[in-house]
Amino acid sequence: MCAISGIYDLEPIRLCYLNEALAFTPDVVRRTSPARLAPRAPAPLLLALGAAEGPEYHRQTTELAAAWRAHEVPIELMDLEDHDHFSIVGELQSPFSALPQAIQRQAGLG
Repeated sequence: MCAISGIYDLEPIRLCYLNEALAFTPDVVRRTSPARLAPRAPAPLLLALGAAEGPEYHRQTTELAAAWRAHEVPIELMDLEDHDHFSIVGELQSPFSALPQAIQRQAGLG
């Protein structure tokens, strides 16, 4: 399993102007935020984000890693230098870059 530059806790969204359109309730946040849920199985999780991401992305990634490690999920964190929320997916274009190689390893292909 791989998550890239994710928002894993929806509470900050519920508390900001975006919630005018989304209408998240505290119950929706609790039921749909990965950081607040127990994983269904202890399958390995690769969490990738760009080093140039904002602090909220780093906080949420770190908190998800800690929460799921408490459920004995093996976590690999990748903080890719020179990338942000928009550029990091470009790493998937080259099978020789670190992110696709990590995904292939996790899938037993590398």
